Amino acid sequence: MFNSCKHEWLAFGITLLVVILIFWAQGLTPFGKQNLLISDMGTQYLSFFTNSYHAIRTHDFQLYSFSQSLGGNLLPLVAYYLLSPFNIIMFFFSNAADIPTALSVIILLKIATIAWTMTYFLQHHFRQKCWESSIFGVMFALSGFVVVYFFNIMWLDALIWLPLVINGLDKLIDTGKTTSFFCWLTVSVLTDFYLGYMTCWFTIFYFGYRFYVAKKSEQLTFGQASSRFIVSGVLSVGSSAVVLWPTFLGMLETAKTQNSWRNFLPHAEFGLRFFSQLAVGATSYQQRLQHAPTIFCSTLAIALLGAFLLDKKIDWKIRKRNLLWLFLLLGSLWLRPTNTIWHLAQKPAGFVFRNAFFVSFFIILLAYQSWRKSSFQNLSSKRRRYLLLTHLLLLIIGWIASQRKSLAKILAFGNNHLETLPAKFFSSLDILWISLGLVLLVYYLLKFQSQKNFRLFLFGITVLELMFNFNLYLARIPFGNQKNYQFAYQLEDQQLKRLTQPHQMLFRIDNQNTLINTAYQEAYNNYNDPMLFSFHDINYYSSTLNNSLRKNLYSLGLFSHNQRRISSFGLTRVTDLLLGVRFEAKFSPNHQAVEFSSGFIGMGFAVPARLLNLKLQHSNFSALVNQEKVLQSLKTRKDNYFKTAKVLHEQHFDTLQAKYNNQFKLTLKAKETGPVYLENLTRHGLNYNSIRVNNHRITHTDENLDGFRSIQYLGTFKAGQKFSLTFSGKAATLMQQLRIKSLNSQAFNQLRQHLSQNAVQLHYRSTGWQTKLTTHVKRHSRSYWLYLAIPYESGWKVNNGRQNLKVKRVLGSMMVVRVPKNTTKLTLVYHVPGLTLGILLSLGMMILYLIWAKLARKRLPK
Repeated sequence: MFNSCKHEWLAFGITLLVVILIFWAQGLTPFGKQNLLISDMGTQYLSFFTNSYHAIRTHDFQLYSFSQSLGGNLLPLVAYYLLSPFNIIMFFFSNAADIPTALSVIILLKIATIAWTMTYFLQHHFRQKCWESSIFGVMFALSGFVVVYFFNIMWLDALIWLPLVINGLDKLIDTGKTTSFFCWLTVSVLTDFYLGYMTCWFTIFYFGYRFYVAKKSEQLTFGQASSRFIVSGVLSVGSSAVVLWPTFLGMLETAKTQNSWRNFLPHAEFGLRFFSQLAVGATSYQQRLQHAPTIFCSTLAIALLGAFLLDKKIDWKIRKRNLLWLFLLLGSLWLRPTNTIWHLAQKPAGFVFRNAFFVSFFIILLAYQSWRKSSFQNLSSKRRRYLLLTHLLLLIIGWIASQRKSLAKILAFGNNHLETLPAKFFSSLDILWISLGLVLLVYYLLKFQSQKNFRLFLFGITVLELMFNFNLYLARIPFGNQKNYQFAYQLEDQQLKRLTQPHQMLFRIDNQNTLINTAYQEAYNNYNDPMLFSFHDINYYSSTLNNSLRKNLYSLGLFSHNQRRISSFGLTRVTDLLLGVRFEAKFSPNHQAVEFSSGFIGMGFAVPARLLNLKLQHSNFSALVNQEKVLQSLKTRKDNYFKTAKVLHEQHFDTLQAKYNNQFKLTLKAKETGPVYLENLTRHGLNYNSIRVNNHRITHTDENLDGFRSIQYLGTFKAGQKFSLTFSGKAATLMQQLRIKSLNSQAFNQLRQHLSQNAVQLHYRSTGWQTKLTTHVKRHSRSYWLYLAIPYESGWKVNNGRQNLKVKRVLGSMMVVRVPKNTTKLTLVYHVPGLTLGILLSLGMMILYLIWAKLARKRLPK
């Protein structure tokens, strides 16, 4: 196999060596002490990979997870992040603390494999095996998209499968054989349905390209090929239904279903800054969320593309049509409606132009064709100069567009204010000069393409350029520390196991702080620590977060930064009771501070029927008012459970601060004995870090809450006790948007005692892939409603040993069960909605394809 694919393995080896050298130079694990705890890799993917590592190692892999906030269907998360076959590599590591190293190794091998498959495609597409094709494979593997998004590890698979999918499409068009196209498109969709969806769109683009631009004399007719293309493509996507259908049903519960018509307005997505992407260093790590399409794939590729379009030895119609098809592809990224359609009809939340690698693929395809035809050498001196000047001019235009703010300062103030310019302006100027020099060097060497030594030097320069671009991007990244991570992970894992392992019951832990933060240089807010350490909390950060659940928790006072995040910050004794929070834990290297939650009585309790009719306010709401309504529904009381603290004295000062120039100092008196909470009813105005109680800074989350609603615990006070409160804000009218209330502990404890008489504990165990909960309940002479601290989902089935019970939604997103009389035991089993149908659809589509393919093979043209 090695001899038959030696050029593919050459591309693999060159790319692997280049990336190893880059990782070694940056001190990245496994070659150094730093790791990739950056961006979403550190906040999401590491936790998801570690969670699946734990689950499979302990033979406890399930498709429902109580570590996804209060709990949720795990299949959409698995489908998006975890289905790559390369993930098997992490199981060769014996310790979960080494998962960051495993992820680095996976990235190395994925990038090298991209070079392998691209080289394979080029050789089969042009039906010629030569070692030069390996360099063009390296171009794709180290293209701008890979450099900027390499830590979005699941996206790399799409670049691996793309050349194989297109090679299969070539076979379909040339011979009528569909097996390769069907199989690789199925693999592409199964391993990453998101970019697999984009690949489906690109196959349509490429199919049109083959018939309109690159038609061959011996290929099938349009009618013959299109019927095979449509049927095999549809059956391929249908064969992925085992993942697609349940994932689709799961994603309907997220905020992904909420779209804006503005995303489909005819608007340009990028401008002249696009041309900066033709050079090295165009996008920095700090710009990873918003930038122009990352199409860079080497100076040589762009030069060869230009030479191809100017080569008179190539038919003008062919060149014109290639240019048109390139513009169509770029135009689909440039125009907002089509770019939105590319992105599954959603506007990307950062990490824009996730489809840019298709442009790089197409550029490299044309560049390699140009190389084979010696297009640059075919150009006249005049055309070479024209191409060179155009290339240089485009780089300068792109640089000016990307640095327009700094250049405007220079034009306005002259050279006297150069010191006020950001350092990145001068570094970008240096990179521009390097890029211009590379263009001149590459164009000079291209004149001697026919000479072997010059070809080797040219390819060497190209590989070094790609290496320089990747290293330049990594040099600006605040990497994590692997040694600190290993120590903190193992210590925190041990401390959490002391809380979770002795208990066979389901409960939640409010993990208020974490040791793992010492391994990060970037801000880390611990959203996915429950998945990282396999315990149950409320925190969660993912695109798969149930939006109904998030809005419900938000309306009860828990902090939510956006539609993909929910935090346990903002918990009160009331929400501890409702959500089953048993422990509050704060860890340090020397000790483990754990407090038993004063609100916890179990994971469920009997409730009156009126609770089912309660509707929480979600707009213009007060979370403390919502909590009051819940308490009154559980046990009616003449007086409120929450009482507003009395303001004895209020002072307001104007300060010289730029942002929060209004300072407030209050003297308050608690109305009831119990905890006092401050609620901010507006998303603007309050500086949470400035809050002081009796001149002491209160315990505060590390996350910046400014500009968001939240509940802040101020302390516990006795009835009539006075205390001072100081804080700063933007507006002088801020006090009108604040609520300061104390919870009557005596009344609340009476309620707890009342509910605990029929409280239940849920025993949690797994049976294969199924999630199963059991609980014993008191025998009653009549039926009643049992509230459970579990999110309502259609996948839950509740049985009392005799019949399936009625399950309803309560408080917007929680579960309540109708328990018949004389019931003593309940069993809850979760079935992933749509999974059975998805399996049947996949099997049916595969069988249908096999039958159709056999019949279609008989009708192949001789």
